[in-house]
Amino acid sequence: MRVEDGAEVKLINLSISTNSDAIDLIQDGLDVQDIDDKNEQTLATIDLINKHLGENNHFEVSNFSYIAKKLKNKNVNFSIGALTSLNLDFVAHRGFATNGVIDVQGIIVGGIVAGMSYVYTNKIAFGGGVKYLKYGSMQENFTIGKLLEHKDDLDTYLQDEALKDGYSLVFDLGTMYKLKNGIQVGFSALNLGGIGKKDHITYIPETYNLGLGYIKKYKKKFLKELRAGIDYVDLTNEYNRDDKMENLRGGLELLIWNNTLTTFSTSVGFYKGEYTAGFSARLTVVEISFTTYAEEVGHYLGQQTDRRYLVNVTIGW
Repeated sequence: MRVEDGAEVKLINLSISTNSDAIDLIQDGLDVQDIDDKNEQTLATIDLINKHLGENNHFEVSNFSYIAKKLKNKNVNFSIGALTSLNLDFVAHRGFATNGVIDVQGIIVGGIVAGMSYVYTNKIAFGGGVKYLKYGSMQENFTIGKLLEHKDDLDTYLQDEALKDGYSLVFDLGTMYKLKNGIQVGFSALNLGGIGKKDHITYIPETYNLGLGYIKKYKKKFLKELRAGIDYVDLTNEYNRDDKMENLRGGLELLIWNNTLTTFSTSVGFYKGEYTAGFSARLTVVEISFTTYAEEVGHYLGQQTDRRYLVNVTIGW
């Protein structure tokens, strides 16, 4: 497919995310591995475990490769792609209380995603999508007794009892209306039907979302475009959040330059009451972006902020 024909291809669209606690854990683990004396290494391992007790460790890897193309009717765009995603969180404990040795929760998702948009007029557009996904989710508290009980068949236990799998068919719908002076408003309904099992902590419910955006183009040497937006997500509070600030997010992106060979942009914003920041750089068909954001892993906003870091690498045109 050629760009001049209105095509877009992402062969690789890989994202990797982790948090500060996990980065510290990995660094300390590498230091322990460098110790040659076995006794010292054992003591260092015990110190490492004690140091990181009660910390939430987050890892996430996903890839969404896709093809998008304008159809013969230039007002219609179609896309299809393959999605894979793994999201994992775990917390280690001392093991003497009911919270056990380690708490693990995660979800792995894979499937096909297709979408279509229609530009009705130069002011209004509509879009829709469908996702057929296979998922496996886990929410498990491993006590010392459970680990000893399944020491010889842990793999089988994880696969047959701890892992809950299934299929989900969900739909996305949306519309966007352009107002004057670069301002536009949008509404979306995402994951209609929900992904996963409703009684599981990893369940992803359907959400209804409202957004306001602003775009202004420039012809300066080091400023080509400004994009700003603010969204209020989950209008019906499917996630049962008490603090509505968790549903509010916004951002500002500056396109510093953009030409055939290279692109560079920077961004700042807020998400769930915490700042976000990042940049994106492209060299021909390879683009790398970095973003930092925060999730709340406590019972209320601001109790236990979990700072996270995301790197995205795409190869495409």
